[in-house]
Amino acid sequence: MTLHLHKAHYAKVFVLLGLMLAYFTSLNAQTIHGKINYRFTHATLQEFVKVIEKNSSYSFIYNEEIKLNKKINVTINNKSIEETLNLVFSEQPITYQISGIHILLKKKQIKPVSRRYTISGYVTDGASQETLIGANIFESRHQEGTSTNPYGFFSLTIPEGETSIQYSYIGYATQTKSFYLKKDTVINVRLKTNTRLQEIVILSDKPETGINATQMGAIDIPIDHIRKTPSVLGEADLMKTLQLMPGVQAGVEGSAGIYVRGGSPDQNLILLDGVPVYNIDHLFGFFSVFTPEAVKKVSLFKSSFPARFGGRLSSVIDIRTNDGDMTKYHGSFSIGLLSSKISLEGPIIKNRTSFNISARRSYFDILSRPFIQGDDRDLSYYFYDINAKINHRFSDKSRLFFSFYNGKDFLKNNVTSQSKSYSILTPNNEDTPEYEKLEASAQDHLKIQWGNTIAAIRWNYMFNNKLFSNSTVSFNRYNFKMGFTDYETNIYKNTLSETRYQAKYQSGIKDWSYTLDFDYSPIPTHHIKFGGGYLYHHFRPEVMTSRNYQSEVSTVQDTTYYSIPNPDIYAHELSAYIEDNFDITPRLSINAGIHFSAFLVQHESYFSAQPRLSARYKLLRDFTIKASYTKMSQYIHLLSSSAIALPTDLWVPVTKRIRPMQAHQFSLGSYYTGIKNWE
Repeated sequence: MTLHLHKAHYAKVFVLLGLMLAYFTSLNAQTIHGKINYRFTHATLQEFVKVIEKNSSYSFIYNEEIKLNKKINVTINNKSIEETLNLVFSEQPITYQISGIHILLKKKQIKPVSRRYTISGYVTDGASQETLIGANIFESRHQEGTSTNPYGFFSLTIPEGETSIQYSYIGYATQTKSFYLKKDTVINVRLKTNTRLQEIVILSDKPETGINATQMGAIDIPIDHIRKTPSVLGEADLMKTLQLMPGVQAGVEGSAGIYVRGGSPDQNLILLDGVPVYNIDHLFGFFSVFTPEAVKKVSLFKSSFPARFGGRLSSVIDIRTNDGDMTKYHGSFSIGLLSSKISLEGPIIKNRTSFNISARRSYFDILSRPFIQGDDRDLSYYFYDINAKINHRFSDKSRLFFSFYNGKDFLKNNVTSQSKSYSILTPNNEDTPEYEKLEASAQDHLKIQWGNTIAAIRWNYMFNNKLFSNSTVSFNRYNFKMGFTDYETNIYKNTLSETRYQAKYQSGIKDWSYTLDFDYSPIPTHHIKFGGGYLYHHFRPEVMTSRNYQSEVSTVQDTTYYSIPNPDIYAHELSAYIEDNFDITPRLSINAGIHFSAFLVQHESYFSAQPRLSARYKLLRDFTIKASYTKMSQYIHLLSSSAIALPTDLWVPVTKRIRPMQAHQFSLGSYYTGIKNWE
């Protein structure tokens, strides 16, 4: 009995404990999963903890290091404990962990901000140390890249850490450098020629002008392509190669002039190492003044002109010449059907100073002599070009260049009439005619010469890893001269008389200029160019003089002199620009800039603000659309009376009555690279 009652007693106890456990479990479940409603105004951490602990079964555990960075101002409406904590601590340096009925507060682990450092330097040819323009630099870890500027300099800013950079250029073996980036670093890279590539024919650099860049209407033409393009009698010619590009036409068959999208030849800005060239023709336009052996790179801009270019409406042709080999001497000599060329380069001071010189001369005068020249005729024509450059490297940050070009055309035509005898009736004796003997001879002399002379001193300086500068002082002259002499002698009645007519004609243009350009790359997504320049023009439109001289025996009977001069014109041209190539999103990139210019002539001032905008939007991985707007102004014009280029064409500036030309160009294009080896 006792045992039975004892068992019943324990049964009641277990039932009671089960009911109590169920009650508290239900109570805790309601509290833990319940909703919180409260408004906190300027609450401290202690006040927030006290409210939560009072209105729930939770308790907080934290130490003195846990602090708010600002007081709590939040209204909580029907939120769970997790939602409440996320809302309150979202902008606080505090994180939490719930363990049963305990809430453990901890300091939020803030990841240190990765510092960014800049890698900069020059990319050069491994053998000659010639700078490489447009070489590609790509960092694979962060998928960021850039390319070298017209002076071979690059700058790339990336986060600290393990870095792997690839350097590549057309015709050269790709080079990779891997290291841990922990400070600003200067790396000068020398790429080696890839001897496995037998032949390379490239019309454009895809990363620069194709699907990835904002630039459109631009083509980079390698020199190998120019040398392999068929031309007149095997003479490779830069301008003839450009005539094969889309949107470019030749005015007259065989001429070296170009017409870009309907513009006239004088609307093309042609730069030789940054200096404008006014006359680009030899032999009345059948050859250009640019010797392929002296040229390193050619870039043609047909639209979407960068803000750094100005002064013409139709196109920009940027020609860069070789700097010279700094390690060894070498050269070449060639004999063609029309001209011979020689090119030499090498170090003046090894690894510090180099030179490059090339010369060309035609020999039409020699080849044509057996067929044209004789006792009564002397006709000859020839032209020559000389390109020279000296490159001195003070340090990795400072370089000095001196470049020189001189090219001339000479045409000479001398004609001599043989002496002839005539019988002339004497008018005083009609019944018995008498005849007197007259002997006459004549000589005509024609000489024409024209050409360019360009000299420039350029200094490159790297202020730091992100800022690069180039300053240039240059002299440029184009001159045309023509002289004609007609000389006649007569002997009549033993009396000598002479008649001489002389005429001279000359015209030209002479410039002095100074330009200062900067490249600034603060971050990989922004590449900023800015600068300005001053150009002093001296125009000599045309000066013509003539003289008549007559004499009998030694007595001068009549002397006349005529002069038809046009007054020289002086003009000042100033310019300033800024442009920024930046990424708005991974798909959208924009190049925005503005070019300011002013032209002062004959007490008249013309000002122009020329906005430039181009954009690229990548719809798909292999498909991109682009659009651009460009405004250009032109202050000088070429007066021409023929469809072919003649040396008598005149460069003249705007005047008080003739205003500058302006052009607004809109472009829209699409690029697709989904088919292998096609763009």
